[in-house]
Amino acid sequence: MQGLLDKPTLELPGRRSEEASAVHRKAQMRANSLQANEMLQAVSRTFAVSIERLPKPMRDVVTTAYLLFRVSDCLEDNTILNAPNKAELLRVWAHVLVDNTPVDSLTGKILHLDESDPEVYVAKHAGEILDRLRKFPQPIQNIITKYVRETSLGMARWQEKLDVMTEEDMDDYMHNVAGLVGYLLTEIFAWY
Repeated sequence: MQGLLDKPTLELPGRRSEEASAVHRKAQMRANSLQANEMLQAVSRTFAVSIERLPKPMRDVVTTAYLLFRVSDCLEDNTILNAPNKAELLRVWAHVLVDNTPVDSLTGKILHLDESDPEVYVAKHAGEILDRLRKFPQPIQNIITKYVRETSLGMARWQEKLDVMTEEDMDDYMHNVAGLVGYLLTEIFAWY
């Protein structure tokens, strides 16, 4: 999944004009947006249809948030990883999101996973998704990282517990893996 505009550019000697720099930045933003949209289409079933109907600034934010949640989903759902490894990776991901832990501390531990799986592809490209996140206003970054982190830590806890025994357990699990998305969207929509 390489973006359409990910080709190296030829730099001519001398200074690049401000106009050329602006054009280059816009082209790179379009390329990043295309790649994010390609990833969204690959890992989404019904959500992509809804996300694509949002106004542009909100669409970019929700696409990025969705892809960050998919990194967590990949770590939780992958059939190659065992439960203790999943819990460890989910906690590493939570630290990457908020503690300036290098993203390769996660991606380096999942190199053995099959990148032909779209969720694995997204997880292995978490750094690019985080780069998109860092371009948003700080309040939006904080909202997204808060809920992706909380979801990831909840998933890690459930990987260690493994058994959903009661209705209360199911409510807690569903709150962690789905309910927090609703809170995230509510805060994003309210911010806009």
